[in-house]
Amino acid sequence: MSRSDLLSDVLAAIKNAALVRHDSLRVPYSTFVMSVLDLLKREGYIAECVKEVDGKKSWIVITMKYDGKKSVIRHLERVSKPSRRVYLSKEDVKPVLRGRGLSIVTTPNGVMTDKEARQSQVGGEVVLKIW
Repeated sequence: MSRSDLLSDVLAAIKNAALVRHDSLRVPYSTFVMSVLDLLKREGYIAECVKEVDGKKSWIVITMKYDGKKSVIRHLERVSKPSRRVYLSKEDVKPVLRGRGLSIVTTPNGVMTDKEARQSQVGGEVVLKIW
């Protein structure tokens, strides 16, 4: 099976793992996916993400984070897709759920949260929204 959008596949795997309360999951490695997962870890949505090398294939092992019996991730939505890219200027980057959520933006300065993009005064492609 060829993959046209690895990030969407990873986000779907995270949603499914949260629904059935798995402790961890393993997804194919990509530097872009790893940078997005590092942001989610830093913001407290996942517990851990570690690169694992298995022969010639590299994987990312994601450890899920739960608040009691519920997942910390309530909603995870892919905004920009290969068929429809969504770009925002620096003036249009707004907080998600009045600051309780998070959106991840790819900018010329790298992958960052919406808050960091507003502080840096840069716009870019909105990758996902999470709360």
